Amino acid sequence: MTNSSVPKSESACQDKAEYYRMYYLKNKERINRRNNEYYQQNKEKRKLQGKKVYQANKEKVLERIKLYKSTHKEATALAMKKYHQTERGRTVWLRAKHKRRALEAACSYDSFDAKDVFERDNYICQLCGCKTRPDYKNSYHPKYPNLDHVVPLSKGGDHTKQNTQCLCRQCNITKNNKRAGDQLRMFD
Repeated sequence: MTNSSVPKSESACQDKAEYYRMYYLKNKERINRRNNEYYQQNKEKRKLQGKKVYQANKEKVLERIKLYKSTHKEATALAMKKYHQTERGRTVWLRAKHKRRALEAACSYDSFDAKDVFERDNYICQLCGCKTRPDYKNSYHPKYPNLDHVVPLSKGGDHTKQNTQCLCRQCNITKNNKRAGDQLRMFD
């Protein structure tokens, strides 16, 4: 199809698009620098604007995400795998796991970081008294710190800081869902 066979309005649009494309290529650095400055200066405004747009179009956004995930299963799985290997991803995953288990057991649930409990207990196992090692890269090491419920969730205990303690992995496996070695952490 030659330009002579294209109606004038379409030809004008193509010329305009080509003009903008060439302008962008010539001024790419300046445009990107200006955009970055704007984004940095208006972070909060953009966050609020994004939240408003999300709330107004929640169903459409969720549908688009669902469609993307169904058509890009491998890429999504790979991205989630990478995310769960990061410190933040692991923390989010563990919190969701604790919340799900507490809800399944119909127990009360408080959102807290396991590191707070470990620091409270000085990374010392509350059953055997050995020093746990959070710096191990292998979470299956016998001295790796585990978050344990003094009164197990399956026995009606709550997922709260007062009902949790630091145990080494070996003691946590041995204890299972028994109440052996209760040290009355509920009164701390």
